[in-house]
Amino acid sequence: MSIMDKIDRQILEILQQDGKVSNAEISRRLGMVPSAVLERVRRLERSGCIERYEVRLNPRQLGLKLTVLVALDTVEPVNQHAVADALSGFPEIQEIHEVAGSSDYILKIRVADTDELSHVMRRIGALPEVRRARTTLILNTYKETSSVRLKPL
Repeated sequence: MSIMDKIDRQILEILQQDGKVSNAEISRRLGMVPSAVLERVRRLERSGCIERYEVRLNPRQLGLKLTVLVALDTVEPVNQHAVADALSGFPEIQEIHEVAGSSDYILKIRVADTDELSHVMRRIGALPEVRRARTTLILNTYKETSSVRLKPL
C-alpha cells in the first residue's frame, strides 16, 4: 500500500482489537460516514495490509496443554524449502520460521501431551533433510499476540 494516513491506522488499530467490530461502529468511533470507512477497509484488504480475519482460540481450553519450540537443523541446500513445505502439512505446527543463526528453522508446536509430542517429533525426524531437533517446553506464557505494532506517521 503506497499511502496510509492516520485514519487508515486508526481503522487497523480498531480491527486488531476486535475483528468482529461492525463498519457502523468503526464509523461512529471515527466520526465518519459508513461508506467512507467501508471503502477504506476494502482498500486495506486489497493492498494486503489486512490479510484475513481470524478468531483467536484458547488452546488450553481445547486440550492443547503443551507448547513447544523446536530448533531444527537440516541438510537442506540454501534457498530450498522442502522441509518447510513438508512441515506446513503438520496440523500441530502453528509456526515455521526460517532463521539465521545456529539453526535453520524454529517451529512452534501445540499438542495435548508428551505422547502426542513424541509422535510429532518422530514424524519430523523422519524427514530425510532433518539432521537434528532441539525442543524447548514452554512452562508459562506471559505475552502472546498476533497484533502488529503500527508506527506513528
